[in-house]
Amino acid sequence: MDSDIALVLKKARIVKAQLELLERTTEISRALLNTYKTLSPYYTVTGEQPDEATVEALVTTGEGEQFLQKAIAEQGQGTVMNMVAEIQERHNTVTDLERSLLELHQVFMDMAVLVQTQGEQLNDIENQVGRAKSFVEDGRQSLQVARKLQKNTHKWTCFAILLLLIIVLAIVLPIVLKH
Repeated sequence: MDSDIALVLKKARIVKAQLELLERTTEISRALLNTYKTLSPYYTVTGEQPDEATVEALVTTGEGEQFLQKAIAEQGQGTVMNMVAEIQERHNTVTDLERSLLELHQVFMDMAVLVQTQGEQLNDIENQVGRAKSFVEDGRQSLQVARKLQKNTHKWTCFAILLLLIIVLAIVLPIVLKH
């Protein structure tokens, strides 16, 4: 029983560690998503990967929107609309991915709550088993005492009957022998 409880508690700790890892991963994913949202218009408009300096400039200054507006002014409306549609499609995909990750995160959080609740229930069961063991031990000791008392009572009852029989014989035997 103790090994089962230890195993469940070990599994609960593992699940909790995995949940914490999932939370950290979710935070990193959100940061990457924000970076992606900033850099995606640049790549779509220019068709080239931005270098590190451009990435830093777009992220820190927040000029991603202004860059997109500048590209719209420089290029034809049709090309820009295609780019906007592609950006919107990618955004929708990323949003779906984010929603899926949030749902997965919620599932793991629910599992953590269940594991914690079950751990508390196991602790309660363990306490109840300990109390039951104590009651059984007390009952066993009471039965031993009762057996000793029963043997002593039986022994004294036999002595009392034997003594009474001797007294009755001592009274009746002289009367019967006289007649």
